Amino acid sequence: MNARKWWRRAALAAAFLAVAVVLPGCGCGDDDDDDDDDTVDVDDDDDDTVSVDDDDDDTGDDDTTDDDTTDDDTGDDDLTAEEWVDEGRRLLIAGEPAGARLAFDEALALEPGYGEAHYGRTLAGGLHTWELISLVSTYLAGDNVAPPEGLTAEVDPNRELLRGIIQILEDQYFGPVAGTTRASNDWLADNDDAPFLIDGVPVFLGLEPAAYLGSEFDAAERVAATGVTNIFDGSGGILLSMHLDFSFTYLTNLGYYLDQGDSTIETISIIVELLDRLLNDPSYPNFLGIDPDYFERIDQSRTYLGLGMLQLQQALDLVRAETDDQSDDVIGYADLNENEQWDSGEPFTLPTYGQFSEADMALVAGLEAMAQGWGAAFLEGTELDPDPENYNEMALALANPVLEALGISGFIPEGNLFTIDVASFFTDIQEDSIRGFLETFVNLLQIFLPDPPDGVFD
Repeated sequence: MNARKWWRRAALAAAFLAVAVVLPGCGCGDDDDDDDDDTVDVDDDDDDTVSVDDDDDDTGDDDTTDDDTTDDDTGDDDLTAEEWVDEGRRLLIAGEPAGARLAFDEALALEPGYGEAHYGRTLAGGLHTWELISLVSTYLAGDNVAPPEGLTAEVDPNRELLRGIIQILEDQYFGPVAGTTRASNDWLADNDDAPFLIDGVPVFLGLEPAAYLGSEFDAAERVAATGVTNIFDGSGGILLSMHLDFSFTYLTNLGYYLDQGDSTIETISIIVELLDRLLNDPSYPNFLGIDPDYFERIDQSRTYLGLGMLQLQQALDLVRAETDDQSDDVIGYADLNENEQWDSGEPFTLPTYGQFSEADMALVAGLEAMAQGWGAAFLEGTELDPDPENYNEMALALANPVLEALGISGFIPEGNLFTIDVASFFTDIQEDSIRGFLETFVNLLQIFLPDPPDGVFD
């Protein structure tokens, strides 16, 4: 196989996911096809207006096989907080983090200070976010991805369709998940942070479980799960702030263009050329322009994005600080010196995957340095600024070790030309700020990248 990567159909994936999962007849909380006659509540699947929690058409006994006349349609209203936590555990093990998160919500509604419920909700939130990402990856990895019915060039008159899709995902998924995950993470940091014990939690890659995690989820996993959620919530908020009007022919042709690259560098040069053509397409002069109504939202979203990056780095610090037995930790380290502490050079471990190789650790080190540097740049000047004594900018060259760990020559030069003043951008937001930056960035990249292969754009 050539240089094809999972991310090469990223733009197509967002549209496909929403059309396939969100748009067709979705009640977004309703578990049927809305084939009832009342409009009291989309979560109520019967035709009466007695209760939005009662999903049948009566208030009497629901069967004729018992000896009582009491209504059997009581649902889960009588569960205790402990029973809701048990239900959340069961759903996590069943690979249903979305339902688990709601179960932990119910437990916390009964006992707001229930530590296990807070921990379970944090874990469920991170896994729910990852579940959405894995669904996207099934589209990204597909060799024969075709536009869903109705998603063709004819949708171009509605040129903000993609933004509407992202709005649905943000409102129905990432936003609510991130809010409760952050709340529970903060509560646990200030109160009870005892390990949450559970076995056999599947982590999906695509539609199949890639690993089963357990049994001790502690502070490191809590912070990592919150970091992942914050990164995607922040990224979604930034995308929502921009005009995403462009021709879907760019998406439908994307797979073909990327197939023409025989190396990763060639593939990157094709992506840069496509972006350059899109930015200079006179039919879409507002592409990536920032909506003035979202100036405040984009500033909040950059805080979540920066915080999420630092939380991933913080999670690794928490792993290194552990002195207990690492054999049952989800994210742990191999105690090669057997001295019950992490020492420089000792690799991290994950269930199923096992001990990290030297190449794996090089990638982790690169990602950690990038997350720390870029996270500080995004948080510069905010209340969460981790280094208020120094002015932090986003050095693109921090990506070079990550590229090299992936087998790609680090091609981003050091220096001010490739350093982004993120704080200045967000404190003085203009409608064309992102567009202008990308135009400059693309022009700089084209200086150092080879031309796309001959014939690709003929």
